[in-house]
Amino acid sequence: SLATPNPRISADLGEAYSQTSRLPEALSAYRRAATLEPNNLEWVARAAAIQARLAVTDSEISEAESALSHLLRESPTSIFLILHRAGLRARRTTRLPARGLSVMLRRRAPSCAGAADSAGTLATFALLV
Repeated sequence: SLATPNPRISADLGEAYSQTSRLPEALSAYRRAATLEPNNLEWVARAAAIQARLAVTDSEISEAESALSHLLRESPTSIFLILHRAGLRARRTTRLPARGLSVMLRRRAPSCAGAADSAGTLATFALLV
């Protein structure tokens, strides 16, 4: 990813990478933004959310869930964090990667197909199981 000393530019890069499914680069950019401006909860949360989306092994899932839970203690009403943690818990319960949940959700709730990769949809899936 492109390195910049400006946290806003790093966060914008993170968003661009995320929107183009370049998640490792998105994680790196959000982590850089969060390092440059550690009090910006949004960038720390976005890094944690990308980390959750990339998690595959049990230890990675546990680490991502721990990061999201820590952030939720600081911001307990954050819908963004609540939904990402719910999606991560759904993945742990079903033992499927995020993409697998998307496919399953499309079968169970076709009206949600357009947003199947979003945290909100993953949380909806958790409610459907």
